[in-house]
Amino acid sequence: MTINLLDNPIWHALEGPHCRHALGRGLARHYRRDIAPFSALAEASSAAYSDLADDLPVGTEARLLRPQVEPLPKGWEEIRRWTLLQMVAQRPPEEVELSAAVLSLDDGPAMMDLVAATEPEPFALRTPLLGRYLGIRDGRRLVAMAGERLRVPGYRRGRCRSPPMPAA
Repeated sequence: MTINLLDNPIWHALEGPHCRHALGRGLARHYRRDIAPFSALAEASSAAYSDLADDLPVGTEARLLRPQVEPLPKGWEEIRRWTLLQMVAQRPPEEVELSAAVLSLDDGPAMMDLVAATEPEPFALRTPLLGRYLGIRDGRRLVAMAGERLRVPGYRRGRCRSPPMPAA
């Protein structure tokens, strides 16, 4: 397993474990915006940006995770840039006793309440379709959750066995 998969994790997730959620063509992919606001390019080329532009409605934001700052082709405008700290664990975490339950789309309202209170960005109502989510409750209130928002091949088991979801 090489670390370079993590240089372009959105692309590798959409080409691998999340391919059933992938929209796009050629050198560009993206999630439906009610799942996640992420887009991905196979490479930093005019052709890749052209493929992305062909598939996204005009004015739609494309959140890209790129390993370095790259010049944008004509017709694209940078609206914001964030620094991302990407880490890989060198050893498994210590065992901790928690009472966590698997969450589903039925837990959507509670998940969105927690998102509104903590602002983890980005998280949408259908984001839990991307993988397993666990939650911890204080009585009926969801107070913590963690999940598989982005799955890169080789970092968790799973392959795409379903056809892509319709864009509707």
